Amino acid sequence: MAGGIKCRSDLESDDFNDVASDSIIGKRAEYGLDKFVPFHWVYGSEFDYSIHKGYKDTEFAYIAIDRNIAKKENWKVIPQHPLAGGKAPEILDYSIGFNKIDWNYMKPHYQYYEGLYSYKNQLTTMAECLAPKTVATSKFAKIFVSSEDALNALLGDFEDEFSEDTDEDDFSLYEYWAKDQSPSDDLCDLESVFENLPDDLFEICPSMFKYYN
Repeated sequence: MAGGIKCRSDLESDDFNDVASDSIIGKRAEYGLDKFVPFHWVYGSEFDYSIHKGYKDTEFAYIAIDRNIAKKENWKVIPQHPLAGGKAPEILDYSIGFNKIDWNYMKPHYQYYEGLYSYKNQLTTMAECLAPKTVATSKFAKIFVSSEDALNALLGDFEDEFSEDTDEDDFSLYEYWAKDQSPSDDLCDLESVFENLPDDLFEICPSMFKYYN
């Protein structure tokens, strides 16, 4: 996480736990999508539902980016499921792609049980916003977690990662955000990573996750 969110082509296979199937990975690479960092537009997408269902004992978090960043930097947009139709997806400039999304069908998967979800919803919730380079942690607007336990675990992961580069093993990231204190001068690596992060970066929001239980 210290290096931000990288595209798949920049990752080594042992850097992360891959939840996608080999066939999907291969197809995305064929279309050059492995060179982007993909984001969905709504939580509870078809993808989210599938992953939560397959990894019921795993804690997940949502990382949110302000759309204004994507617009300003002209991230690319695919207005529906990138692999639908068996042909190369439309990879459009941000404003064109954004306006081409059918927002009436951008509904989270849980509405399936309320009779408000269709195949068109499935395709639309899988629309993507593609960052053309590594997304730095300074661009994170929010990280949503399901519980305080999940938050503590995530903060522990952050702390473990950054303590490897500092002598301050007891430095608390939680205190940094909660009390708005600045890192000391000798924590320059940590300071550069977390520069301009909002004080309320983390938010516990169980309602975003309850539909997968």
